[in-house]
Amino acid sequence: MVKSSPAPTPDPLFLPTDYVRRTSAVALNTNGGGEAYWGEGKSFNASESQWHVYEWARVSMLNSANPVVWDIGCGMAVKLHRLIASHPSAQGFGFDQPYAIGAASRIASDRLKLLACDLESFDSGGIPLPTHIICADVIEHLQDPASLLRRILGYCQPDTSVFVSTPDRTVLHGPANRSPSNPLHVQEWTPTEFGQLVQSSGFAVESIRHFPPMRLGLNLRSARLYGHLLFSRLTTRITMSFHLRPTDRTSLTGRGM
Repeated sequence: MVKSSPAPTPDPLFLPTDYVRRTSAVALNTNGGGEAYWGEGKSFNASESQWHVYEWARVSMLNSANPVVWDIGCGMAVKLHRLIASHPSAQGFGFDQPYAIGAASRIASDRLKLLACDLESFDSGGIPLPTHIICADVIEHLQDPASLLRRILGYCQPDTSVFVSTPDRTVLHGPANRSPSNPLHVQEWTPTEFGQLVQSSGFAVESIRHFPPMRLGLNLRSARLYGHLLFSRLTTRITMSFHLRPTDRTSLTGRGM
């Protein structure tokens, strides 16, 4: 009698078995060059990158009387500042590494608070619970992205809307890709893989959209980027964005995990 082999253990991040993650990312924003990384040269990306994700969240906020928005990985918080300014009673809380928060501090206000934290072990510190959470192109940089998703879930209220974006590996590099080419990325997913990850972390997927990586403005930098993407991939929509809600809304404590 031939014994059957046990089924392989599923990858906890739902990546292919032959996918090669980085053991460490070249995190220029956390090393000794952090001040330069978050300097004036970053202002264009701070304003325009993932613009469409924030616009999606803005439309969702229209139905909230007093929205509380958490931006996890807010960078220089330019987009969060713009988002909060679009609603007369919105409150915003931006979280990121100390260098980023230092660069963003000049736009803090009564309605926009900025908090330094380690995104690998995110802790809100007891601020008002969110009605909306944004985590735009952050999760691909983390060694333990599943832990962040579980922590986000722990802070959700029953009707909290969560918007998470990350590059679509297949669209960005092609279906054969099995490792991140960007030195800042630890891993990258396909929509199916990332959908499985968020569902395993306690979220239901409301919808998925693909967006360009930034708003197309009248400048040479964005024109070059879009020209390159169109030439190499025949599309500019390489950012996949997931609108999520907690799966089990009756058991939420809003206290983190």
